[in-house]
Amino acid sequence: MNEGNACPSASVGILVPKTPSGFFAGVSIKNYLSTYLKIVEPQIIEVMPCQLKQLKINQKIDKLYVLGLGIKNTPPSALKDFIGTYEERIALWVDHHPGSRLISELKGKYNYLHGSDKDSASTTALMGIKLGKCIKQEWIDATNHFENPFFFLPNHLVKHYKKIIVPANGQTKEAKKLFSEYLLTGKPSIDEIHLLLSKQA
Repeated sequence: MNEGNACPSASVGILVPKTPSGFFAGVSIKNYLSTYLKIVEPQIIEVMPCQLKQLKINQKIDKLYVLGLGIKNTPPSALKDFIGTYEERIALWVDHHPGSRLISELKGKYNYLHGSDKDSASTTALMGIKLGKCIKQEWIDATNHFENPFFFLPNHLVKHYKKIIVPANGQTKEAKKLFSEYLLTGKPSIDEIHLLLSKQA
């Protein structure tokens, strides 16, 4: 990918699993897009792998970055159908799950980063290896914990996520937006996020 292919922010979508590890993967690729392609407001689309077959992507989104939605929990037929429908729009697909190399056989016209549990503990960790320092180690550590909490200890971001996102209930979307802004810019602060959410409750 090069900056010459950068597209307006509103036309970029990031597809992630609706999980804590998907949240940190989304933040990581947002920082990559902002740093290298000057895309600052992509749309985050949360979906579970089993829902790929039913997913309809808005026609206004002409570039897709797909993270962690691979072979592990998705039937190959559903992946094939999804890629067949959206391959012209897929700019990057990243998946660390074992067997993810099989997806390359579907021959989509996009950049594909694959790995295995031996190579990287999470999709964010794989992006850290392949995409550079804009994928922060603390985001990798948090994602690794959510992927394998018995092997990776929780860091401070994991604890903040559990205090901010988990109890948010109906405010989950707003909580994720605020926490994402904190991770990317440092503002609002953690205390300010709690205060903002308490006022909206």
